[in-house]
Amino acid sequence: MRLLIVFSILLLAVPSPADVPGEPPEFSDLELDLICGITAPTSVLISMTIGVNFDGGVQGLALERSELGNCASAVRINEIQYGTLAAGAHTVMWTDASAVFGIAYRYRVIGLKSNGDEVSLWPSFDMASPVDYATCGDPVVGHGLITSDIAPGLLEPCDGGCWDFFTVEVGDPILDPFVESGIPVQLIGSIDCTLGNVEGCHLNVTEVIAVPCPVVATQKDSWGAVKARF
Repeated sequence: MRLLIVFSILLLAVPSPADVPGEPPEFSDLELDLICGITAPTSVLISMTIGVNFDGGVQGLALERSELGNCASAVRINEIQYGTLAAGAHTVMWTDASAVFGIAYRYRVIGLKSNGDEVSLWPSFDMASPVDYATCGDPVVGHGLITSDIAPGLLEPCDGGCWDFFTVEVGDPILDPFVESGIPVQLIGSIDCTLGNVEGCHLNVTEVIAVPCPVVATQKDSWGAVKARF
C-alpha cells in the first residue's frame, strides 16, 4: 500500500483521457493504489493506460473489498460502466466511506463486460496490478507461522483464517524469536506492495503477539496459487 495521509477525501472521478501530446501508447496497463484518510474512509485510485491495441473487452470496473482474517467479509462496493476508452491515460477514484480505521482490507479490481458480467483483465491489459491492501491505523495484518523458506522470510497463514501469504524481514529483532519456532503469531503493522518483490507483498511489522491458529478442517492455498493473484 502506498500510504498518504490526507485531510480531505476525494470524490468519485469519472474516467477521462489525459491530454498527453505525441504518439498514443502501444501497451495497456492498470494499477490500483489506496489512500488512507486520517481516521477513515479509504480512497481507491485506479490508473489505466489504454494502448492502441486495446481489445475493448473490459468496458467497466468494480471493486471487491475483503477484511483480512474474516472469511465472510467480501463485498462489492461499487462499479462503473465507461464503455470503450480512447487510447491514453485514464483514472477512476472511489471513496470507500464504509471502511473502518484499524482493520486491514484487501481490495481487488474486477473487469466488467458491457452487460455488467465479470471478465478477466487479461489479455485486454498487457500488465495489471489489480490487488492492494489498506492498512490504515496499524491493524493486525497477518496470522500464522514465520518461516525462512524463501528470502527474506515468509509468513505462512493459519489454515482456514482467510489471511494471505506475505514476505517478512528475517533478521528483524522483534521477529527473530519466532522464525521457524512453530509458534503461530499475529503481526501488527502495514503491508507494502511497492517493493517490486517477485514473491509478493511485504509486511512492515511493529508488534508481534503469540496467538494459536484456530482448529479447522480446510484446504490450504499454495504459495504459488497466492502469487498468481498478482
